[in-house]
Amino acid sequence: MVPTKRATAEPMRATVKVWDPCVRIFHWSLVASFAVAWFFADEVKDLHEWVGSAAAALIIFRLGMGIVGSRYACFTQFIRGQKETLSYTEDMIFNREARYLGHNPLGALMVVALLTSTTLVAVTVGYKRLTPFGASNGSRRRMRRLPISCWLWSRFIWVVSSWGASVTARTSCAP
Repeated sequence: MVPTKRATAEPMRATVKVWDPCVRIFHWSLVASFAVAWFFADEVKDLHEWVGSAAAALIIFRLGMGIVGSRYACFTQFIRGQKETLSYTEDMIFNREARYLGHNPLGALMVVALLTSTTLVAVTVGYKRLTPFGASNGSRRRMRRLPISCWLWSRFIWVVSSWGASVTARTSCAP
């Protein structure tokens, strides 16, 4: 008997769009607002403050989407408890983690960190405007330093971890 060749088909990869247009617009608008605010912080104060206000409005919009948005935008879809997050972390260390459409438990933790740090930046800057006499320049700078540092480090960690997860899973992690 002559062996026959079996047809070997590559598995089909279905493309699933997880992030709806509102999430994508929010994400890239927030990225753009921080980039503009960063580059023009010392040169064009009015633009810096206007873009910062726009970022604060975007955060309010995203919090609303987290409550009543589409399936993958809702916080209830991706925020997990401590036990599941720790279990996922252990599984990830040993390269046996489950795959998720949307955010995995650590990704959800990062979303919370990013939204919280961005909110803290907006609140500390907004504090200056809400006080009748404002705070001194030095105290405003010191008050903003921690949330801005948290924001920058959380973005760095997010980019590196997303890239690593994308390479490992051979998927696209672009929102």
